Amino acid sequence: MFSLPTEFLPFLEAFRHLFSVSVWTSVQTLLMGAILCQGNRTVSSALRAVGLENSPKYRNYHNVLSRARWSSLAAAKILLGLLVGLFVAEGFIMLGIDETLERRSGKKIKAKGWYRDAVASKGNHVAKCLGLEWLCLMLIVPVPWSARYWALPFWSILQPSKKANEAAGRKHKTSIDWTIQALKALRRWQPRRGIILFVDGGFASFDLLEECCRLHITLICRLRIDAKLYDFPPEPLQGKRGPKPKKGDLLPSLKTLAKEQTQPWKKTKRPWYQEGEKSISYLSGVALMHKSKHLPIAIQWVLVRIEGKKNPQAFFSNNVEFDALEILKRYLFRWNVEVTFEEARAHLGVETQRQCSDLAIARTTPCLLGLFSLICCAAISFYRQGELIPKGSAWYKKTEITFSDLMALMRRKTWEN
Repeated sequence: MFSLPTEFLPFLEAFRHLFSVSVWTSVQTLLMGAILCQGNRTVSSALRAVGLENSPKYRNYHNVLSRARWSSLAAAKILLGLLVGLFVAEGFIMLGIDETLERRSGKKIKAKGWYRDAVASKGNHVAKCLGLEWLCLMLIVPVPWSARYWALPFWSILQPSKKANEAAGRKHKTSIDWTIQALKALRRWQPRRGIILFVDGGFASFDLLEECCRLHITLICRLRIDAKLYDFPPEPLQGKRGPKPKKGDLLPSLKTLAKEQTQPWKKTKRPWYQEGEKSISYLSGVALMHKSKHLPIAIQWVLVRIEGKKNPQAFFSNNVEFDALEILKRYLFRWNVEVTFEEARAHLGVETQRQCSDLAIARTTPCLLGLFSLICCAAISFYRQGELIPKGSAWYKKTEITFSDLMALMRRKTWEN
């Protein structure tokens, strides 16, 4: 019988108290199967990978996801504590939140809906796909085996479609609602740590900005190029009666500023995603964002024109002490979230599971994404022992360690045991 690597076991032990003794044994077997098997990450595939395809007690392994009593929320809290303790000894916690689509269809899958398929959508063409939408929270941390920051998932939340909520008689929650709810829980889990949150333009909501200010979370986000920004209110006249103004005049839109060459554009060179170093010119300033019946909030905005890009881009942060380049530098860390989604699909079989039980559907994808982070935890020990090296070939000189190297080493260690 196979057994998990000793470097992996201490991190797995942190979750033991969530399960009963019998369920815990099945959990370890399924984890080994998920690491060893390739292709579809179904329970049946995991059992075949560890040689239990003829086990008469196969139902016990299916019940871990569909019937056993354990809390995925408690598991997320434990995993966050492990990652923070191992990768973020001090300073700010950098957090990335984004949505991902799991393409699924079938009459028994109740939470499914039609969502925008980011891969198939090009330019003005928007492609939609039937599936499940997940809101994923990831810790963005430096790792010793790579030059780039890695995004490690610790909590994934299923967002039922509006049609599914109406059929179940529940109030529909948008992505912003789920994000605010998750941030409240996160602040309870980490009450004293500073948090920097990176989100894409789909989360550019005044409600989220307001909640981040209330929870003392630094938000860095894309900004609509036609967003309404206001000047600060003028000093009130002495003796003038009535309420004091909360905001000043409406400022020229960033779209207008982008066309004006007379503005004091600053030029520099910065690495831009995976495209390498780019020449950019940027403007920045402090302004107010406002929503009816709410107090205005001061933000630091940055308008950027990138070499080779037709349209300018804008970003903002509720921390007005950040300068423009600091906002741009930190926002680029968000791209690591997309890398993690791709790696999880390629090497952990996310989107290949086939459960139909509501509870199993809500648990399987978070477990696979959490396994990504647990493997990265074990990789610290592998790296210190000098066992973690990039696996290249005669035609591909690989210098950077990727998640495929971590998976290959985990499989070898499991086979050795």
